[in-house]
Amino acid sequence: ALERKKHATADELYKKAIVYTARAGHMHHAALFNERYSDFLLQKGPYYAEDEAKYRLEQAIHYYQEWGAEAKVELLQKKLSGLGFILDSNKLRSEAMTMTMVSLMD
Repeated sequence: ALERKKHATADELYKKAIVYTARAGHMHHAALFNERYSDFLLQKGPYYAEDEAKYRLEQAIHYYQEWGAEAKVELLQKKLSGLGFILDSNKLRSEAMTMTMVSLMD
């Protein structure tokens, strides 16, 4: 029970950090927090939150692209494909734009 509470708290804190940094325009921090959150989710188990982990890794790629960190983008794209995820860059761009717009509206 305690372990689940710790994971729930971590989930909440990751999500808050991502939203706050994206709103503030700190794309490099939003990228890093998304990347680390994806790692955190994957550590819970391969099927625990695979869709969310994929989404967070895609978001990390998006924010790193915005920041201009092309080498990091390439590294994460390889990681994404290595995990068995298929990167759809058009879908990624539209989802990222939607998330950014929703975050800014909150």
